[in-house]
Amino acid sequence: MITHKDLTARAKEQHPDAIHVSVDNFMNSPRYQEVIDGLQTGKTNDEQRVTAKVEKVIFACDAGMGSSAMGASMLKDKFKKAGIEGVDVSNTAVSAIPDDVDLVITHKDLTARAKEKQPDAEHISVDNFLNSPKYNDLVERLKNQS
Repeated sequence: MITHKDLTARAKEQHPDAIHVSVDNFMNSPRYQEVIDGLQTGKTNDEQRVTAKVEKVIFACDAGMGSSAMGASMLKDKFKKAGIEGVDVSNTAVSAIPDDVDLVITHKDLTARAKEKQPDAEHISVDNFLNSPKYNDLVERLKNQS
C-alpha cells in the first residue's frame, strides 16, 4: 500500500497486515523503484530493509535520556567487541528521531509511535532495552554487511 507520509499511520491502522510504503511526493518518489524491485524479487518491503546497509542506529524512549541511553551504551559495547565499525549508535526521544536514521530500536510499547515518526526506517521492538536476544541477531547481521 503506497500512501502519503501524513496518512501512513491511518493506513496501517486500517490495514495492519499490508506492506506499507510511505512517500513524500506521489509524482516523484525514489521509493517506487524499491517497490518494483520488491515485486520482481518476491521480497517484501521489510525483507529489503533487513538487507540494507545500516549506518545509523537510534534507541528511542519517551524522554530520550534514561533507558534508551543505557540501551545505546550496551549496543555500542557489543559492536565494539564484535569489531563492528562505521555504525553510529545514539539515543533520543521518540519525538526527535532524526530523518537520516536507518534503524530504530524502541520498547514494544513505543514502536507504533516511532514508526509513525519515521515510517521508512527499519524498526526493532524489544521487551527490555538491556536484555534482548534481538541485539545478538543484529550484531551477527552487521558483522556480515558489506
